[in-house]
Amino acid sequence: MSRVAVVLAGCGCIDGSDVVESTLVLYHIDRLGLEPVVFAPNMPQSHVANHLTEENKVEVRNVLVESARIVRGDAFDIRRMNFRMLDALVIPGGFGVLKHLSSFAFAGIDCGIITPLRDAVEGLHDNGKPLGFIGASVVLAARIFEGSGMRLAVGGEDSFEYVVSELGCQPVDVACDEIVVDEENGVVSMVGFIGGCSIRSVGGALSRMMEYLRG
Repeated sequence: MSRVAVVLAGCGCIDGSDVVESTLVLYHIDRLGLEPVVFAPNMPQSHVANHLTEENKVEVRNVLVESARIVRGDAFDIRRMNFRMLDALVIPGGFGVLKHLSSFAFAGIDCGIITPLRDAVEGLHDNGKPLGFIGASVVLAARIFEGSGMRLAVGGEDSFEYVVSELGCQPVDVACDEIVVDEENGVVSMVGFIGGCSIRSVGGALSRMMEYLRG
């Protein structure tokens, strides 16, 4: 059975991973008979958001612990991720990916990517294994593959379109239910909820994304 790494950055679209996107990813992985392996950084969150008011809360939470909420506790420290044991990798969206999987929220296009994630993405890519990026996570793809001309979905998000372009990749404006496949690099991307999409549209695009990742 093919093993698909799902990399999370917390629980919630403001300070972590988008819960709905993450759940749909896991659903389609199971639907296709694949095995999900969920990873997240074992580190404090940069901040905690009240998702009802969008205001920050004075709390300390752990990214791995919060990510485990989405998968009923079945999550691992990202430092244990070994690309040689995986067949594909996907990163759901949510602004936490720009805060906990990278430093983009604080450093912009000069951001760093956490080492275990960069190593896994580069290792899978070098071995011809497919990669999926949803919503805000296309920024990570653009940074890791800077200057490659990689085609990445931006869905009309002007800030990400600029970032993807500045990092030497090709932004592709697509509809909510579409995916962008860069065959040369084995990368598939989509806009997810950041494009103001409906659950049905996101679910349809994710179905096609996961079928591509299955190979």
